[in-house]
Amino acid sequence: MLRVLPQRPLATFEPADPLQAVLEEVRLHNYSQFPIYEHRTYRGLLTTNCVARWLAHRFARDELVEGETVRDAFGFVEPHERTVHLSRKVTVPQAIKKLSPPADGSLPPWR
Repeated sequence: MLRVLPQRPLATFEPADPLQAVLEEVRLHNYSQFPIYEHRTYRGLLTTNCVARWLAHRFARDELVEGETVRDAFGFVEPHERTVHLSRKVTVPQAIKKLSPPADGSLPPWR
């Protein structure tokens, strides 16, 4: 079992959750990545970079509204912001291989 990294509670969200809840996790725990699930199905990874791009877009249009949801910001996810799912039984060499980019620089599909 991989015990190299510290174990911390996982903060997950659904598309309909308020974006304010995500920002609260960033503030309280300094988290920068959040798995997004919809009805227990993984949909992708929301990152603080994605939220920053969404925020810049909204400010440029003067459209920032309280009550925005995760779904609103999730549209700004970039292809390189990918998730790799690993077993709890993964070894360190296996994890390094899975988390390393391919030698040709391409990114594997992640959804």
